[in-house]
This record gives sequence, structure tokens and C-alpha cells, in this order.
Amino acid sequence: MNWKHILFALFLSALCLSCINKKAVESENTPTTENPDDKIPPTFKIPFTFRTSPYEEWVYVAPPEGLNLRSTYSTTGAIVRLLPQNTELKVLERNEEKETIDGLHDYWYMVDTGNETGWVFGGYLFHKPVDSKFKNPQLENHDWLTDFDWFLQDGRRMVDPSADEIDWIGPKAPHVFFHKFDIPSNSILYQARLRKETFFFSYQTEEKDNLFFIGSSFETGACDLVFENNFTQMSLKQNGWNLGRQKRVGQQANPDYPIVGIWGSLPYLTEYRLVDPADCVYYMEIDRKIPDWAVRRGTYLLKQTGNRVFESISPFPDGRIRIEIKNERLLLLTPLFTLPDEEGLVDPLGVHCNPKQPRFIEEE
Repeated sequence: MNWKHILFALFLSALCLSCINKKAVESENTPTTENPDDKIPPTFKIPFTFRTSPYEEWVYVAPPEGLNLRSTYSTTGAIVRLLPQNTELKVLERNEEKETIDGLHDYWYMVDTGNETGWVFGGYLFHKPVDSKFKNPQLENHDWLTDFDWFLQDGRRMVDPSADEIDWIGPKAPHVFFHKFDIPSNSILYQARLRKETFFFSYQTEEKDNLFFIGSSFETGACDLVFENNFTQMSLKQNGWNLGRQKRVGQQANPDYPIVGIWGSLPYLTEYRLVDPADCVYYMEIDRKIPDWAVRRGTYLLKQTGNRVFESISPFPDGRIRIEIKNERLLLLTPLFTLPDEEGLVDPLGVHCNPKQPRFIEEE
């Protein structure tokens, strides 16, 4: 066989392989007619090597009353059977778009029980078995908020299911932490806003020579507060270390509380205002800037205004928000202010329980 025959043979082999690959691709993309319900959107396999779902490959039924296994991913789908709490399920697929059920925004998942397959709503799944001595937290006792880690998501569809939605992935997703609020009686409380980006709180005791910061935005513990040059300069020191010196901008506004006012220089201006802490029970921290939103990161002081409703106490208009408890896994954050469009979105945010944290409180 000469070299022309060899080249011709290689050409035929490549042509045949190309036809086979083309046929395989066409078969993969050709829609099938096996499912008579054309209204059901497509599904796709979950790439568990790069997790697009907060759940593991094996999940468990969380509600004590159990969870319906359905023939299709819809609340109108035929019920295959009721799955008891802690039924172990292997995830096979999920639907393409999230749905909101009972205030929970999640996907539907096709699962294998070992005996049959069907669809369950992801809002009622957990990544590990739920201990039988655990129960759903009593919403009347809100201290359970501090036991969990939370994260923010676009909450517009919680109010309007037809609204647009932005997904934050990985380091872009802001985290939220709740803490009990407790400061000594007769303390003087201040809220400060740094560069119109970050809120934080601090307080003074009756001695007024120390400043204590609340939350994790700044140094913890007591800082020595020193005023100089007729209260036109302010310095903070801790354990002998100088944490910074700032100059006052403008005139002193309140001689009884000299820290009140604007300090620093552009672009790092910090404004302190007085706050009445009466009836405040929690403070909430947002650990980073919220992409595209006008809601500031930092610390918010919360006062209960309803059975499942809290509102922030703030002398700054853009520091006013409302937190509404939807259930033990989902809160709704609503801004109570308006700003120009260029400042960012002033729309609801969903506060979701971290799926890696326990969602149930031990029964006393």
C-alpha cells in the first residue's frame, strides 16, 4: 500500500468518526416526545463535583410530619407516597428554576428512595438526619436566631414571583449574624456611618473616657477615648497602641456628647449620632457589601415591633430596615428608605438559614 492509499484510508476513518459524533450530538439535543406534558420545563443532572445546590448528594426529609413524594415537580403532581421524617434520599436531578412554597425558595429534586423515584421540594430537605428529640423552633422565642448562621439572597421573588432575580455565588454572597444586645445601664449609645458604606455602633459608660464597639466591625474591648485641641481632634488607643486620630469637620454640635458629629477627611468621613437603645433586643451584622443593593453592610440594632417583626433603630434614614420572620429557615429583609437609583436597589432581601447549620432547637 503506497502513501496515497494510506492517506485515503485515514480520510475515510476521520469522515466516519465525524458522522458518528454528529449523530450523537443531534440525538442529545433533539427534543423527545416521551413526556406528554409539554408545560413541564426541562431538567438537568446536578454536577455534584461543582455543587450548584446547597444540599449533598444524599439528603433527608426534615419535617416531623413527613414530605410528599410526587410524580412531577409541582404541588399538583400526583402523590406517590408520604415519606417519613429522616427518609434517606439520593438526589438524581433537579428542575431548572426555583419555586417559592410556604415562603421557601428552592428547587424541586428528583430522588431515589431505594424503592421508587419521584420529586420532592428542596425547601424541606436537610443534609443530615434530624434527631427525634429536636423540634421546630418556637417562633415566639426569637433567641434561636442567634444560634444559626444566615446568608442573603435576592428577595424580590418573595414579594413578586414574576420579579427578576440575581444569584450570588461563593464569596459574593453576604453573610448575616444575629446577637443578643446587652450593654450596661445608663450607657450612651452611638451609631456611626463610615463613608456612607458601613454602619457600626459603639457606647460609652458613665465615665465617658472609654469607647466600646459592638460587633466585629472594629476592635473589640475597651478603647481609651482622648479629645485634644478643644475637642477638635479625637484619638483612640488600646493597650498603649494608637488606633487612629481624626479631626472634627465643622463645629461641635453637642457639648454634652463631644463625639457626636463628623470626623476624618475625604473620602474617609465618619459621622456619629446618638441612639436611644430602649427596648432593643438584638443586633444584626452584614459582613460585606451587598452587590447592586443600597442596603449598607455593618451592624443594625433591632427592636421588636410585632409578633414576628423587628425594625432597626437608626438616626440615619438609610439605616432603617424591617426583618420579618417567615419560618425557622427564612426571613424577609425590607428596606424602609428610598434613595436615588444610582445608590443601588432598595428592594427586599431574603435572609436564609445556612444549610450547613442545624435548623432545629433542642426541646427543653
